[in-house]
Amino acid sequence: MRPSFPDMTSEMYHGLLNVNLHGAFYTLREAARHMRDRAAAGDRGGSIVACGSLSIFHGLQGMEHYAAAKGALAAMIKSIAREMAQYGVRANMIALGFILTGMTEGNPQTEAIVKHFSATTPMGRPGRPADIEGIAAYLASDASEFHTGDILVIDGGRMIYSP
Repeated sequence: MRPSFPDMTSEMYHGLLNVNLHGAFYTLREAARHMRDRAAAGDRGGSIVACGSLSIFHGLQGMEHYAAAKGALAAMIKSIAREMAQYGVRANMIALGFILTGMTEGNPQTEAIVKHFSATTPMGRPGRPADIEGIAAYLASDASEFHTGDILVIDGGRMIYSP
């Protein structure tokens, strides 16, 4: 069970930000440095793709720190897209709905989470890694060479669900 926002400890808040925001910052910064240096050597272009969350569009009770990290990451991607365009580098984010991954295996709450998202997603199921492969390949490829600063939602229709 997640604590309510007033009961969230500073350690919980900072611990999640360390991974989901600061870890992403260091990774994106190094990718941008590499691509900038490569462009200076005559090899322009490239693509930076960040993993987002639907939490940037709506609240996520008990996970305010996660939503804050992903919201900050969305703003960072848009800023990177603007700055790195001069090097031919694109930056986009994929905002995902609930995706079954190795992280969900063995979690005693997974069954209830799957049931919830299956009932509240028009496609009637949670996502699978295969559901994001196509969009990730597109963003990483030259097919998206004029696509930057965007947040693409892959959620089985969850954003359009109205209870």
